[in-house]
Amino acid sequence: MVTMTSRIPALSPHFDEDILSLQTRVAEQDILPYFQNLRELDIETKSSATDFVTIADKQAERQLISGLKRLLPEAGFVAEENTAQFGLSEALDTGFVWTIDPLDGTRNFVKGNAQFCTMLGLLYDGMPVGAWIYKPLTSESVMARHDGLPRYIDAQGSQQNHQSNGCNLGNASIHSLKGCMNAMGFDSAIRERVREKLKTLKGRFHIGSAGVEAMSIAAGSCDYLMHSKLTYWDSVPVVMVLNSLGYHVRLAPSGAHYQPGDKGVLLAAPTPEIWQQLADFVWSA
Repeated sequence: MVTMTSRIPALSPHFDEDILSLQTRVAEQDILPYFQNLRELDIETKSSATDFVTIADKQAERQLISGLKRLLPEAGFVAEENTAQFGLSEALDTGFVWTIDPLDGTRNFVKGNAQFCTMLGLLYDGMPVGAWIYKPLTSESVMARHDGLPRYIDAQGSQQNHQSNGCNLGNASIHSLKGCMNAMGFDSAIRERVREKLKTLKGRFHIGSAGVEAMSIAAGSCDYLMHSKLTYWDSVPVVMVLNSLGYHVRLAPSGAHYQPGDKGVLLAAPTPEIWQQLADFVWSA
C-alpha cells in the first residue's frame, strides 16, 4: 500500500541543520540590527494601524526565499509580505511549497519587545511535512518533521526530544494550567464578551507571537494556546509543531481538523478533555 508519507521525496540528512543555519544568518544580518533601532521610515502599516511591516520583515523575507531556493530548488513559496503585496501566487496542493513568516510578532518587534521569531513551514501536495521556528534573541529553536519526534533546542544549545505531557495532566482543571489566549481575531459581535471571559481564566497570558507560543509549549512553559488570525505562514508551522508534540489541535468550537488555508479559531491543548474544557469556557453563553 502506497501512503502519502511514503510518496514524500527524501530530504537531505542535514536539512534541519541547513535551515537553522539559514535562519540564524538571516536573523543576524537582517533582523537583529533593527531591533530597538527602528526609524520611523523603517515602519509601515498594512491592513490596520497596528498591522506593522518593517524593513526587517522585508529584508529577512527576501533572504529566506533566496536561501530556501538553494536548499530545495523545486519548491514554491507563500511568504507573508510577498502575499500581502501580490496575493497568493502558488498552487499550494502540488509538490513542495514553503510557508514563510520572516518576523512573527512584528508588533512586539516594533515596541522593542523580545517576543518574536522566524517561522518556516513546508507542504508537500498540500500536506504539512515540516516546521522550523527560530527565536533570534535567545537562539532557541523547535523543529518538527512528519517522520519523527520534534526537537527543541534551548538557549544553552541543549536538545530535547519529547512529546506532550498530556498523560501527566489527565483531566486537570484549566484554571490550574498556563496558556496563551486573546480575543483579537474574534468576530466583533462576540469579541468583548470573549475578552472579559479570558480575564477570569487563571494562568492565561498573552505573548503576541503564535510561533513563540508554540515554542513555549515545546519548552514546557506553556500548556495551551488559542490562535485566531489564521494564515498559511503562521498556522502551518504552529500546527505541525503542536501535532508532533501529541497535542489535540482543532478548529474551535467545531472540533474540526485544521487544513492549510482554513479560517477561524485554532485551539490546542494537551488532551481532548482539556481542549473541550477550554472550548466550553470560551464559547459558553
